[in-house]
Amino acid sequence: MVQRYALTSRLAAKHDAHNDAVALEFVVANPSSYAYLDNRRWNYHCGECQCTRSNCTCSQDCSIPHRLGVPTTKKGTEAQYEQWVCADGSYNSWPYGIDLERKEYLPPYILNADMERAVRLYGQRNVIYMVGQNDTCNDGLPTCDSSCWKRLDFLPGEESCFRNHMDNRCPAMLEGPNRRSRGLQYMDYLREIYGNHTHVLHVIDGVGHNATAMFSSTVGLLELFD
Repeated sequence: MVQRYALTSRLAAKHDAHNDAVALEFVVANPSSYAYLDNRRWNYHCGECQCTRSNCTCSQDCSIPHRLGVPTTKKGTEAQYEQWVCADGSYNSWPYGIDLERKEYLPPYILNADMERAVRLYGQRNVIYMVGQNDTCNDGLPTCDSSCWKRLDFLPGEESCFRNHMDNRCPAMLEGPNRRSRGLQYMDYLREIYGNHTHVLHVIDGVGHNATAMFSSTVGLLELFD
């Protein structure tokens, strides 16, 4: 939510016009997904993934993303399909991307957003991202990441590698297999979009999906109150 607000909010737009009046910083912590600024994503795959409207379950551990491209949305041969973890024709619709055509699903503050201007200026805004070093859980994959905070220490009723309500639908999975990787991939993406270093990403050591631990960490306190 905070990342989308930083991109499209009227407050940010006013700040662009009067940037000497107040210091404005947006702190984004451990989100499930991000709003991408065009229709490209990092290509990777996790074997065969079965995706529903609420979840993707995959047959293999995920490959390492290596280039940006437009995900395949038409069924074809395995060779056409294998580089993408999944394919969904609406993957670039808001809030995962900036396609605003499906207006019946848009919140009021987005309906009149000047998205072209928002994308142009987003790289200039002071946005801080924080992701947990151990926020790498995804119980939709066959193997639990060795750094997942819920790999061995999970509560009754939880699965090992419990992802704690992380969005696991296809549009979110196209951004990465877990929250930490989604943050890292988004920063790489911003560098591709703007052609230089922009915004700041902190990986918080020893923290999973835990808001208290994120914001009370040394880095979290400095970003919020320094």
